Amino acid sequence: MSIPIKEVYGYTLNRIEEYVSDHLDFNGTITLRPELLGGWSSLNFIGVMGNRNKFILKFPPQLDGTDFSRLYSIHESLSSHGICSRPLQVGTLGTKEEVPYLILEYEEGTIFANPNEIKEQHFNKLKETLSTLSEIEIQNLRTSNSAKEYVDQLVSSLKRKRSKWKNELTLSLRDSLDLFMANVQDVKDIISDASWNPVTIHGDLYERNIVFQADRVVLLDLDECCVADKFYDLVYLFTQSYTTERIRRDHYAKKGIADGHWHNLELVALVSVISWSFKWLIEMMLGRSEPNLEKIVNIPEVEDYVNDKMRLLSNIIQTENP
Repeated sequence: MSIPIKEVYGYTLNRIEEYVSDHLDFNGTITLRPELLGGWSSLNFIGVMGNRNKFILKFPPQLDGTDFSRLYSIHESLSSHGICSRPLQVGTLGTKEEVPYLILEYEEGTIFANPNEIKEQHFNKLKETLSTLSEIEIQNLRTSNSAKEYVDQLVSSLKRKRSKWKNELTLSLRDSLDLFMANVQDVKDIISDASWNPVTIHGDLYERNIVFQADRVVLLDLDECCVADKFYDLVYLFTQSYTTERIRRDHYAKKGIADGHWHNLELVALVSVISWSFKWLIEMMLGRSEPNLEKIVNIPEVEDYVNDKMRLLSNIIQTENP
């Protein structure tokens, strides 16, 4: 879905085009398509250098001190291995340097609508790419040495937001957050002895972050790249989906992953998608996000998504603790 856009953070598209043209190493005309690509974690535009070379221009969803230099470095480290787009520039708009942006090469290819549409031969290519990623060491990545530590990292910023904005939140949202935090404690008890083989992972691998090309797989949106369990990305891919509740036992995605390990990682992935969605809801409800985001994602739809994942998490916990 694309959304028509006239300005971002008060900057018109013409002004942004001029600014990028002045700072990007390109002698020619730069134009931005006047529409915003779908996504929650960034405001993404397609730009064109000259008549054909496309790029992606990213802005953060809120002005919260985001520093795209870290993401630029991740792309620098991984693009040489052919598994992500090449970074072109990182910077800030305006003299106040308050609006960060990142420019990446545009990657053509096939993006599937949901994980179940990914055929086994494509999935095997994806696993090869994730295996390559797992062997690459990147400096200063967030690292977890256990499933419990990873869960603590996932909910830490949500806890801070809940505490800071508690009096500004609706009663129903506060109640949902309290229930979720209770479920998180149950999850931590269940996964306390879970196996954990930390390697470099994507961290937010969902279907729209995977571009299948003829000879390779390209990963997008590496903001959550970190060091965690080697199988986490594969489990997360199916757990986060709108269209997948519980993946069947004989699914090709489960090959090589023990049922018990898949189950533990599924719990961790549910904590991740619920926590991230709650953080997004808080920012939106408090009016702290860039207004264009309201055109991309409908708040009631996000609430329905959270409720569905909360029910699934509660059902799994009840099965563990009858």
